Amino acid sequence: RTLMFEAIRAESAARRHELVDLTRALKAGDEATRLRLLNRTMKAFQKEVERLTQRAISAEDAYAQQLAAAQELKGHGDEGGTVLGPSEAALKQREEVEAAAEAAAASDRDAATRTGDALREALVEAEERAGATERQRAAAEHKAEELARALKASTSELETTRR
Repeated sequence: RTLMFEAIRAESAARRHELVDLTRALKAGDEATRLRLLNRTMKAFQKEVERLTQRAISAEDAYAQQLAAAQELKGHGDEGGTVLGPSEAALKQREEVEAAAEAAAASDRDAATRTGDALREALVEAEERAGATERQRAAAEHKAEELARALKASTSELETTRR
C-alpha cells in the first residue's frame, strides 16, 4: 500500500509540475501564444481539480469504511454482555488511517483551492490581455480610417490641381 501511495503522490507532483510549466509558458508567451495556450492550460487545471476532487472523495470513503469497521469491532460482545474492544494494533491502524485520510482530504482541498485560484488568475490575465489587444485593434482601425480619409483628401486635392 505504501508503494501505491508513493506512486500516486509522485504522479500528482509530476502533474503539478506540468501545470506550473503550462502557466509559465502562458505568462511568458506573446499574445498569439497566450491565446493558443489558454484553453489547454484551463483544461489541464480543470482536469487536475477533477482528479483532486475524486481523490478527496476516495479518501473520505476509505475513512468512512475504516471507521465503520472499527465501530463494528467495538460493538460486538460475547454472551456475558461484555464489549470486546479492538486490539491495540487495530486501534493504532484505525488512528493512522483516520489521520492519513484527514491529511489527504485537507491536502486535496488546499490543492484544489490553489488550482482554482491559479486558474482564475490566468483567466483574469487573459481577459486583460484580450481587452488590451481589442483596444489596440480599435486604435489601429481608427488610425487606418484617418489615413484613408487623408489619402482620399490628398487624392482629391491632387486631381483638382491637375485640372
